[in-house]
Amino acid sequence: MLRGRVDLWSDLAKKLSATQSVPDAVGAYQQCVAQRMQMAAEDGRRLYDDCQKITQTITRSLSNGRPAAST
Repeated sequence: MLRGRVDLWSDLAKKLSATQSVPDAVGAYQQCVAQRMQMAAEDGRRLYDDCQKITQTITRSLSNGRPAAST
């Protein structure tokens, strides 16, 4: 995961050094930020999924296979 981020910012540096106009530089930066936001959203989804799995595991472990008590 970290490698992808390093590559992303490294590519931005290369693109910025090759640009010859402000609009090109802004476009390269916008593209990089959009990709980074997508990566952050994917990280959030993975974190959410992992938290759900952990919660389910803890719940099963605490119930020790017994059905939940009814009120």
